[in-house]
Amino acid sequence: GKILRMIVKCFWTKCESKCELKKLEDHMRICDFRSIDCPYLNIGCKDSKIVNKDIKNHLLTEICSHTKLLFEVIDNLRYEIQILKNDNVELKKDRDNLKVCI
Repeated sequence: GKILRMIVKCFWTKCESKCELKKLEDHMRICDFRSIDCPYLNIGCKDSKIVNKDIKNHLLTEICSHTKLLFEVIDNLRYEIQILKNDNVELKKDRDNLKVCI
């Protein structure tokens, strides 16, 4: 009861918002000062821990580099698919040779 109605400050640096403890989690999820990683971090973007209010600008200014990263991922996947196709052909040859031996 009373504890959840206590007024607390947001934990994110630079945010001056205050709200009831029971609403803090909701606020922190949408806070402009929340620190988030670029969605392209896992494919090579070097920017992590961007504040929420700056993520749109980051995505707009880095669209060329993000697109380049995506094309690199696609090229690597194409290469891996070709290797798998080649391996499959070799396996079929091995299977056919085994059939001849039996």
